[in-house]
Amino acid sequence: MVNRSRPSSSRISQDAARPVPAAIEGSRIPPPDFGVPQEASTESVGGGTQSSTWEGDDEFRSLLQHLPSTQDTAPNSQATDPPDSAQGSLASLEVLGKRKAISGSPQRPAKVPRLDSEYNVFLDARPQAGNPHAPFIVSSDERLESILRKKGVPYGSQWEVAHLLSTGKLKSHEIEIERLVELGKYTSNAQAVPVTAQILSKKALDPDMNVRCRLSPEAASKVYYLSLELQQDKEETMLAKDPYAGLGFHEDDPNWFGGKIHYTARIEPSDSGSRYSPFKVTLRRPELGVSSQFYRRYGSSSFLTVKLAKAVSSDRGYGDAIEAFVRRPLVILGRVFRAVRRVDDSFIYFRTNEVCVGDKISPDEVVPSAPSLWDFLNAQNPLRLNTAQTMGKWSTRLALGFSTSVPGCLVDKGNVLSENNVVSAEGSDLTDGAGFMNKAAARALRDAAGCHDIPSAVQMRIDGAKGLLILYPEDDSEEPRVWLRPSQKKIQYAEDEPQDQSTLIINLLRTSKTKPICRLSVEAIIIMAENRVHCDIFKALFEQSVENTYESLLPSHWDGENAMEQLYAKVNSLGGVNAARAARKDVQRARLHGHVDHFFDTKDTDSDAEEVEADIDADPAPYAIAGWEDPASGCPATPAEIVCTMLQAGFQPQTCEFLRAKLEWLTKRVAQRSIKQMRIDVAHSFSAWIVPDPTGRLQPGQMYFKSSSRDLVGLDGTPTDQVLGDALITRNPCKLPTDVQKVRMPLGRADAAAHPLQWTFVDEPQLRHLFDVIVLPINGPRRPADYLGGGDYDGDKGTVYYDPQMVQQFRNAGLRYADEPESVASSFDSDVEKVGAFLERTSSLAPNEQLVELQKFLLPRPHFAVSTYSKLHLYSTIKYGARARDSVRFAYMFTKSLDGPKVGVTVKPAAFTKDSSDRRWACRMPDWKVAIDGKDEENNNNPRCTRPKETANKCGPFVMESLYAFSQELDRTRIKQIEDAFSDPALPRPKVDEDLTAPWREANERAGRMRAASGSALMEEELQRIRKHVEELYEEYREVVSAHGSPRKQRSPRKSTSPRKEGPFLFSDLPQAEQRRRMRALSTKYGSGPRDLLTLGNEEISRVRASYAYLYDCDQAKSHGRRLSPFPWNVAMTALCDIKAKARGPTSFVIITTDFADNMRMRRFPSQ
Repeated sequence: MVNRSRPSSSRISQDAARPVPAAIEGSRIPPPDFGVPQEASTESVGGGTQSSTWEGDDEFRSLLQHLPSTQDTAPNSQATDPPDSAQGSLASLEVLGKRKAISGSPQRPAKVPRLDSEYNVFLDARPQAGNPHAPFIVSSDERLESILRKKGVPYGSQWEVAHLLSTGKLKSHEIEIERLVELGKYTSNAQAVPVTAQILSKKALDPDMNVRCRLSPEAASKVYYLSLELQQDKEETMLAKDPYAGLGFHEDDPNWFGGKIHYTARIEPSDSGSRYSPFKVTLRRPELGVSSQFYRRYGSSSFLTVKLAKAVSSDRGYGDAIEAFVRRPLVILGRVFRAVRRVDDSFIYFRTNEVCVGDKISPDEVVPSAPSLWDFLNAQNPLRLNTAQTMGKWSTRLALGFSTSVPGCLVDKGNVLSENNVVSAEGSDLTDGAGFMNKAAARALRDAAGCHDIPSAVQMRIDGAKGLLILYPEDDSEEPRVWLRPSQKKIQYAEDEPQDQSTLIINLLRTSKTKPICRLSVEAIIIMAENRVHCDIFKALFEQSVENTYESLLPSHWDGENAMEQLYAKVNSLGGVNAARAARKDVQRARLHGHVDHFFDTKDTDSDAEEVEADIDADPAPYAIAGWEDPASGCPATPAEIVCTMLQAGFQPQTCEFLRAKLEWLTKRVAQRSIKQMRIDVAHSFSAWIVPDPTGRLQPGQMYFKSSSRDLVGLDGTPTDQVLGDALITRNPCKLPTDVQKVRMPLGRADAAAHPLQWTFVDEPQLRHLFDVIVLPINGPRRPADYLGGGDYDGDKGTVYYDPQMVQQFRNAGLRYADEPESVASSFDSDVEKVGAFLERTSSLAPNEQLVELQKFLLPRPHFAVSTYSKLHLYSTIKYGARARDSVRFAYMFTKSLDGPKVGVTVKPAAFTKDSSDRRWACRMPDWKVAIDGKDEENNNNPRCTRPKETANKCGPFVMESLYAFSQELDRTRIKQIEDAFSDPALPRPKVDEDLTAPWREANERAGRMRAASGSALMEEELQRIRKHVEELYEEYREVVSAHGSPRKQRSPRKSTSPRKEGPFLFSDLPQAEQRRRMRALSTKYGSGPRDLLTLGNEEISRVRASYAYLYDCDQAKSHGRRLSPFPWNVAMTALCDIKAKARGPTSFVIITTDFADNMRMRRFPSQ
């Protein structure tokens, strides 16, 4: 049986299994402490100043003598002589480490002093908020922090304390000193973090305060979400041995690398009446996430990601205040953080070596051996060596080190070679963004990525360069070697000085792959329609795509050989089950291999961003809830995974009502999503990276492509690795008439057409070592990728459509649209200040002032030009067509704004105001766009944007308006077809499953035999306890799902377009995370009883209890004339699946762990 209640990553499991060395066990290696050093005077919570040196228990006892008890401390009082309660705590502490002696004291335990009942030091800023250089002290209780550090409390537990305090779930004055001492007994994060909240609070905790605190340390250590704390322990231990260990390739564990832990916070409006600042900083629990070069080099705890709450985002009038606020250092747990990067409404802070003394940054004291902010910048992006760059370009290139990546291989400095750009006579860079790697490097990257074959190309970062490395087969060196072009080099390092090791590692972002069966983006549909592809073609493809989505899920496909296996494979694919499991186990490698949820994702397929940043504004509920299955019941979080779990256990939708209901919901859901969002998956299509020809053999008008597997669909429906015939090629974004091009693919013909864009796919023997990349020529006047929306070769993807109907009708647009209009350049300002000029200008400033000037470039305020010009382009295209002057101009304004930070240009305010205030564009998103996005514009009462009659007469009806009307008809007919199929009277009527009721029936029979044989009624009594427990939980379940109330958190406007309801909410109205939270509270309660049974073991209790839960639900449904409820499945999914699988006999199931099961794939079956 596959038990998914405790999934684990193979990498993490190995780390967890490795025992801590004895030397470390006895004298725990503390986490890196960048806190307040000795003799640092810091302001206490009471406003007084304590200047002390903490050197062990003697000083710790001195600290306790200055801590009054809560009951004896009046608000705003100062700590003076120790009261009796403190003396009692001191006496009890003489018995070293004995909890009983502490709790047995007749005096009330000492607590962190309470100074103001309305003041939470974690929620209010400290004084000097008007000083731009004054630190914002998020955690200002130095006494509490000193205790945590001096008693060796693991850093993860310290953060948990700070999180609970910053959210107001705990108050510092309520924490008893000896409870902090007890935390210090736990020598690892894995031990301490799960019990932190339980130890610090004597009262019952809200279940969502810390779901882990309900488990014993022994049980908690086995739960999957402790992989976070295990990673914390691993990273701390490795960095203590070697400061470069996080980069990977360490001899103690060559496959491990660090930087996967993300510490996050949120800037929110401060509570009304706050005395010092309009903002507060709320810490959040750390999360496991992706790694990057900087995180690996300096350690996860050296970075903090701070997200602006929606209430204070820059488009709500807080822009100036936020700019001033983020330039101030943050002090958390005595550590000083400085902001170094901004991505929209998120800021990345770097932990420096500075020391906060009181409410000021000390000009004299530093933390030894820790890097300063200038050390960090000079090591990774040295100003003095990049003086020719503009400051705008210099600041954006710091982002290279924050790119999500895995360490590929270490390259010797002498093996990082140079390769010249190939530039045409007309000045076009024909190889922009692409270098080379030898086979040794490719093999190492294959192993790092976990690929089956050597990749033909990789996207990477190394030595200040970015872009692609293409396989160069003629170098047989056994050492990894790379060739970088000047167009790839973004950061220069000194040739004659030691270089930071992290910059000489190939940091791997992605590997080359072919994606067959691509989805038509809205932009591509619009441009194709503007270039003569008739709407009827899209309607036919749309209808076929929708049908292919759900048809194999219908009851008509449930019978026949391998029917359930094929159903499992289809649900697995549609619901992205394997992808979700892979991402939960290792989000880093899931992203590397491109695992995405194709049907339940909420991302726009026309995303304009080159890379999507990780969302740090996720649900603040405990991270055990979101995405993972219920750890108590084993019930998965998504319907698709529920269906797969039940199918693999032996359930069938013909006989299981719950499975049939879930499958019906899933079928309707995938159909509705496909129809509503107008998703058109084209069978005859593929996408891959575009790369320049490394051999120079291809002539203008020629291209080459070959897939590494036969995963393309030929025109005759058979699998193939190459496609012959005409095709269309495009890339994202696709806004100009020339952004989709028609290519001719008559294999073997050498007569390239005179038109430079009528390319021919040819078979070139010297390129047969390259797979999964579209190779374009380096001969000709202009880079071929430049015709596709101004593309280059640093990771741009081309998408090829070879559907005969689409290709036949398409007509190429004139080349004039591929040339930027002269009016575009005059609408932009160029960043003129060079790095050298900046250094000279700021040389006479004080260090603080220099930093403020630098942060003006590091933390630029986001401009809305990209989204605005994308919207203006859409409006102009709808009203006047894609070839209209405004449409073309807006397309170029969009692309140039998108690349603006990288090339150092910004839209002129006057140009932006003129364009955005033009009354021609005073409209709002059309209905079809609202349906696709799932959201409408707020506070916009203008009419919908539609195509005028005069434009329709000239250019034809707007294609998306026609498809939207067609989608509404599809929605009516297809959803009714699905409902009729699942309600067909000819389908077998589900009955009570005798396999599931057998354990309860057999247990009662055994209890009867026990009474008959020995006269003992003990087993009958214990079965009655199980019966009572299940029935009580069933009634509680009915109350939860039928109760009205207010949800804990409203739906995000991104995920719902319906108006917000007023008054009471049904359970189904709650956000999914809140529904799961309540269900999991019930399942935890269900699984906790009854206890101390003598006649049944734990495993048998689970089976018998689940069996009765199922039987009782069946009885209740029958007696009340209603359908079966999800109750037994929500609280006992794993147990019911275990019963069902084993009922088929001892040879009909296998025992397998999730580590193996999650790496297995269903084989392909022949079509029925």
